[in-house]
Amino acid sequence: MLFTLFWRNESSGMTAHRSRLVRCIISAMVKFTVETSLQRTCAAMLSDFARSDPALKSLIVSLEGKKLVRAVLAHNEEDDPEWTALVAHISLDDY
Repeated sequence: MLFTLFWRNESSGMTAHRSRLVRCIISAMVKFTVETSLQRTCAAMLSDFARSDPALKSLIVSLEGKKLVRAVLAHNEEDDPEWTALVAHISLDDY
């Protein structure tokens, strides 16, 4: 829910909040490495943020988010067709 609120709100005051949210997302990925659902959700959120804002993409890359997203994508389980379909749309490399 927080992601949707911050991502969709285009007011100038939300820029700092989006940066904080990106930092929280990356922190959660680092702290909870065995939580597959959390890792996947975070990777998708970081990818969306990076696509929507070049400054956020730079922040994500500088905080090693690109490396974290790649690690999540590398652990794709073939028995999860929904995740397999989503993986094709998650990246920090394409833009």
